[in-house]
This record gives sequence, structure tokens and C-alpha cells, in this order.
Amino acid sequence: MKRLSLFIILFSLSLILMNSCAYVQTHKQVEEWGCTYDGKLINNDNSSTWNIYRCNGKWYLPAQKVTLTKDYPTIKDTILFTGNNTPEYAIKSDKANMSTAYHPISAGTAEVLMRSDGYAILQDLAEEIKATPGEWRDSLPGASKYTIKAQIDDRQNSSAKLIAGRRTPAETPVLNDVLSKLDFLVVDVPGTVIYNVAIPIMAPIKFFSEFLSND
Repeated sequence: MKRLSLFIILFSLSLILMNSCAYVQTHKQVEEWGCTYDGKLINNDNSSTWNIYRCNGKWYLPAQKVTLTKDYPTIKDTILFTGNNTPEYAIKSDKANMSTAYHPISAGTAEVLMRSDGYAILQDLAEEIKATPGEWRDSLPGASKYTIKAQIDDRQNSSAKLIAGRRTPAETPVLNDVLSKLDFLVVDVPGTVIYNVAIPIMAPIKFFSEFLSND
């Protein structure tokens, strides 16, 4: 009976904490153990010879095939520390083994990329690909090649230039699912309580720290 009562209390508390603006989420990381994603990297390491391609009336941008892992921040905090709340992807595979894939881009973007006075941001190119209909292609038979002459802004972190695709395995493994639920109750629930209790203490420290650093 005591165990049942404890479970009911923890379960009820977990439902409340799921709607919190700041919570610990290590269980999501547990869900991702051993899982990988098919990915593409928009990369201009060899920008002097970077090209776009035209095939059957469509423009294509090349990207490097990579294997990705997904990493969730331990704490999602939309109150104090709002700069790192989204999951990020990281490259797992060896870059030396990467091959190329091609994705359609708009004619307008292609025109900008071919202009010597053009300007493009790699992150924006990645976002356009995510939003542009069309499938990745492994080859472009008979395609015409055009040198990219535009200035390419590559200041974003590498995750901003990654495009994640299908996960392997598609379904969360049973062991991961069980351990994730256990982690949620044992680690995330009490951790979230402690973190939310500490927010009133951390808030003035963060405020004065930022105030002094600005001065």
C-alpha cells in the first residue's frame, strides 16, 4: 500500500511538473541511447571550389551525408537560462567517409549563390532545404555545374547547418523506454522540484552577474 501511495504521489507530481517552465529532462536523453539519424551537413570547407548544379530544369545544392546523434539539454529552462533549450544534433560518423547528396533549392537562391556580389548564410541555406519540397538525390546524371561565387557566412555553430532525417531504430527500443520512465521518476521529478525551488535564489545572482558584466 505504501508503495502504491508513493507511486501515485510521484505520478501526480510528474504530471504537474510536465507543465513547468523549467524542468530536468534526462529521460529524453535515455530514450536516445544507441539511436542515430540519417543527416546532411551544409558545408563550405572547400568554398573556393564549392558548386551548385542544374539538372532537368532544377537547381541543387550539395551536402555531405553524415550520421547524427541527438542530444537534449539536461535542463529545459524558459525562465532564467533560455539560450539552450532545444535539442541539438552532433556528427557521429567520420568525415573522411562521407559522401554527397543533393537537394533542390529555389532559382532565386541559386542566382544569388552564383553572383560575385552575392551573400548567403549557411544556416539559412539549411533552413531553405528543410522548407523546400523535394527529395534528396545521390546523383545528378548529366547535371551542369556552376561555381558558387557569393560570400558565404559560416559563423553559426555546426548544428545549425545539420539537417536530420530518419532515426534508426524508428521506434524507441523497449529497454530505452523502460529506463527512460524509471529515470523520469527517479531523476527528473526530484531534480525538477529542486531546480524550481532554487530559481528564486538563482534569479538575483544571474541578474547581478549580467548587470556587472554589462558594465
